[in-house]
Parts: sequence; C-alpha cells; structure tokens
Amino acid sequence: MGFDRHLATWIVVGLPAALAPAVGAEGIRFNRDIRPVLSDNCFGCHGPDAGKAEAGLQLHTLEAASR
Repeated sequence: MGFDRHLATWIVVGLPAALAPAVGAEGIRFNRDIRPVLSDNCFGCHGPDAGKAEAGLQLHTLEAASR
C-alpha cells in the first residue's frame, strides 16, 4: 500500500513537474497531458474498473488519482 501511495503522489506531483517544460505557457491539464501516460502504463491495474483496481488505487480521473 505504501508503494501505491508513493506512486500516486509522484503521478500527481512529479509527473506534471516533469512535463512542464514541454507544455509551456498553456499549463498542464490532466486529461490532455497526464491521463494518456497513465492510460498507456497504469490503467491495466489501476483503471476505471473498480473491481480490478489493485490496492484500491484508481488513476483514471484527477479526483481518483489524488485521493
């Protein structure tokens, strides 16, 4: 559980910071900039299907990812 919390924190805080130089003045938007990365790499285990979400961690919305 600690690892998943750490991962979620990195996704919500660290990933936007890493993307900032590429996004520029437009700012970072979850659905445009972050969700595609999570979809490609994380939704298999932490997607919108609550029955399959490992460790109860879902990352398909900003609200779910930042809980």
